[in-house]
Amino acid sequence: MFIDILKNAENSAKVTKEVITYKADGNNVKTVKKELLSLVEVYNDNAINGLYADATEQENNGIIIYKDFAPCLEVAKIWNDPTAEQMQKALQNYNGKMGTFSDFENMIKKSVAEGQYIKNDVLYLLKVHGCTETLQKALEVKEGIKQKQIQEEAEKYAKFETEQRKQEEEAERKKAEKIDFLCGYADEKTQIQTERIYNILSKIQGYRNSQNGGKVEYKSRKDFIIDILSEGGKAEQKDGIVSYYGSKWDRKQSKPKTEYRLYTAEGSYYTITKIEYDFACFMMQKSD
Repeated sequence: MFIDILKNAENSAKVTKEVITYKADGNNVKTVKKELLSLVEVYNDNAINGLYADATEQENNGIIIYKDFAPCLEVAKIWNDPTAEQMQKALQNYNGKMGTFSDFENMIKKSVAEGQYIKNDVLYLLKVHGCTETLQKALEVKEGIKQKQIQEEAEKYAKFETEQRKQEEEAERKKAEKIDFLCGYADEKTQIQTERIYNILSKIQGYRNSQNGGKVEYKSRKDFIIDILSEGGKAEQKDGIVSYYGSKWDRKQSKPKTEYRLYTAEGSYYTITKIEYDFACFMMQKSD
């Protein structure tokens, strides 16, 4: 078998060469050192002079064949068990890989014509081999791609700034709405305080209306406070309020605490939070 022939080749056939590896578009070029086998030595046939094989790099029992262009280029993969003559013919007719550096350059030209970005290591390779025209076109395409990227980044940043400005304007609008909702109570408050006050006073709750047959009405805490005050109610702070808990055989008393109440004009009251109480006091002072 061809693979066995390569593996069993004499040490005299082994030589360390620089090898160029690359992907199908000619990009991602790397130069590495590999120990290759001279096929002239293996086959003792000068017709395949300058061809080398890597017996250690196998892909599904295939062997990669290189041609020495200083450094070497991959020109084919051998999948069968060819004779030296068959191998030479296969390399001459091989479609898609390189037989000369001109073929490699043609592949780069095709990539450039398609507008592909050509990397610096490939540009250097073109420069070394004197491919001036291809190099220039590749640089022009590269610069065009770079300018396009700059423009896209500028447009992306401009879009970001526009969105950022819209968000800021929306935040300001919502802030103004909240301040307006709080009837001026939050004018001297910080942003955090305003948010907390708004979240409490804008909460919708059900309130039982004795004047409407005990029917439950749903409204915000702020609107409920304003309605009670407009009907002659008031807010008061009660200190020392105690409550009782436990069973009737072991009745216990809680520690005195402060309670905030919203009284109706009839004298009944609702227990409210400190923030609701402060808002109610603000509205009472405002109406004086």
